Amino acid sequence: TEDTDLTLRLILSGYRVRYDISALDYEQAVTTLVKYRKQRYRWAFGHQQVWRDYLRPSWRTSHLSLLEKIETTMFLWLYHVPVATFFSFFAIPYLFFGIGIAPPEWILVLVPILMLGPFLPIAVGLLQTPDARPRHAWMIGILLPVIIAFAFTCAHSWFNGVRGKGYQWAKTARSAQT
Repeated sequence: TEDTDLTLRLILSGYRVRYDISALDYEQAVTTLVKYRKQRYRWAFGHQQVWRDYLRPSWRTSHLSLLEKIETTMFLWLYHVPVATFFSFFAIPYLFFGIGIAPPEWILVLVPILMLGPFLPIAVGLLQTPDARPRHAWMIGILLPVIIAFAFTCAHSWFNGVRGKGYQWAKTARSAQT
């Protein structure tokens, strides 16, 4: 989150930022679901805050071309897509059972995209990994509960951010030196 904030500050100050595919970042993974949820909440809350702080300045700056402004908006939208996924869950009872108020037609198109979206990069990664086997593709389905939980976590942080609720920093505790 701090990296995103710093990157936007640099861009808005006129500096150029380039993506380096060879850059490596070593992290220690969280070891429990509770820590995973807290970490993802912190990431979502922070990125959504950067969205609220820098979206308008990104579009008003003369340092970015129109294409760069669109790219920056898409980058900042990263932790809002799971929020849209969360809202799309409310269309599922109508889609499958005809229960509730009919959502607008564009939502009916959006629901499958939002539900399948997280699986596409994973599927592409499986196809591009030399040691991946097609018979392992079923394991992607195991991620469905994680993706649903992530959508709820991002929506929770979004609601808190919109309401102006403060956030108490919850740094992920490390269990070993790296």
